[in-house]
Amino acid sequence: MNPDTPPATSAGLDAGHRPVSPRSWGAVALVWSFAEATFFFIVADVFLSWIALRNRRAAWRSCLWAAAGSVLGGAVMFTLGRLDPTGARAFIEGVPAISPALVDQSASLLARQGSGALFSGMVTGRPYKVFAVLAGTSGLSLPGFLAASFAARLLRFGLVAALAGWLAHGPLHAWSQRRKVLLHLTVWTAIYAIYFGWFGF
Repeated sequence: MNPDTPPATSAGLDAGHRPVSPRSWGAVALVWSFAEATFFFIVADVFLSWIALRNRRAAWRSCLWAAAGSVLGGAVMFTLGRLDPTGARAFIEGVPAISPALVDQSASLLARQGSGALFSGMVTGRPYKVFAVLAGTSGLSLPGFLAASFAARLLRFGLVAALAGWLAHGPLHAWSQRRKVLLHLTVWTAIYAIYFGWFGF
């Protein structure tokens, strides 16, 4: 038996006790990350780390789908920023935890680092959608921005999935799946409590 494949009695069940097929995880990751790159404010890392608790191989595949979803969403926001800078900025400032000050700080970072700001942003809590809109208004090349987007997002998603997978199948391997999920929910709830406490809602 593959050690990353969970028992059918615990890991493959959702709240309604229906099997959750790994085949659908990539599609969910793509849609979730596209939504996060455009209007949603809960990162796809939440879902990817949930997958990693169950199946690390499926988590790696889902990270690729999530990075692709981010690129698609980034292309949309980049284009919106280029066509309607004022409207695009108003749109992203309407998303929870995105303030005018955060947008201004992100613009300064993008001006200094170019697309490299995406790598700084992934560890400083600055949403990708903000950089995508600002990149569209700054005159950056769309292909170059999207290439950097794929690399930065895949790196971030991969690191989160790797950490979750290592914990679930390493130090916490003896824990029940239910206990791991409870820890997962607790950690992400704490992260967002701190995040919204710092940036507002």
